Amino acid sequence: MKDKKYSFRIRESDEDIEGILSSLNASERSDFIRNAIRFYAGYKDRLDNIEIKLDCILKKIERKLENLSVSPSVSEPNDEETDKTEKLLIDSVIDLLSVKVNIFLYKKWNIILYKKCTKMHSKNC
Repeated sequence: MKDKKYSFRIRESDEDIEGILSSLNASERSDFIRNAIRFYAGYKDRLDNIEIKLDCILKKIERKLENLSVSPSVSEPNDEETDKTEKLLIDSVIDLLSVKVNIFLYKKWNIILYKKCTKMHSKNC
């Protein structure tokens, strides 16, 4: 098959993409984009599934927080304080799950790159 060339424009709001791509030379850029597309295509369903599961977990946490009862000996906090506490708890859970997802993706990405690298360059990579 004859090599095809695809191109795309960077928008003003794509500063993160600009930073990544500008640090690579032309062939590295091509490899990076090609591998990123393969990775996304291969793991899109899993990533979507993770997002659905995270939403489900957050809803369960919210329901459990709603069902918590306060003992009569403990004064009930005001609504503003409760909202801050709930938000902090939810944000903490999201951060924790995000770290786990990032670790999973990092390991998968490194395995993919290592396999490609060793295949292409033997042990010189």
